[in-house]
Amino acid sequence: MELADEARRGELDARATSAVTAVAHVRIRLAAGWPARLTDREVDVLRLACRGLSRQDVGQRLGISAKT
Repeated sequence: MELADEARRGELDARATSAVTAVAHVRIRLAAGWPARLTDREVDVLRLACRGLSRQDVGQRLGISAKT
């Protein structure tokens, strides 16, 4: 849903985002699951952290404690 959020904020083109998510079924996932048996939630955290968000920002975006 991150792409949709960015489109709502005007950071991405809404039509292009809609097309991409329709083709990718919103979440691209490896057939055998995520590497190292990561959960979808852990991957969400890592994606945001890789974008340079702080622990506090990641926690706020995902509705979890920054200590998690």
